[in-house]
Amino acid sequence: MNFERLQVWQRSARLSAEIYKAMRDLRDFGFKDQVTRSGLITSLDNDDSAAS
Repeated sequence: MNFERLQVWQRSARLSAEIYKAMRDLRDFGFKDQVTRSGLITSLDNDDSAAS
């Protein structure tokens, strides 16, 4: 199954992109890194679920 066709993956990828945009100018780098990584992990987890 092509995970990129899954609506849940598409939504999580868009959410991840929006998180990166919203956090672009944030100076608290530790918080910024934690939030952006968690957004990215969401789309990667959906990818792994589709593969199994």
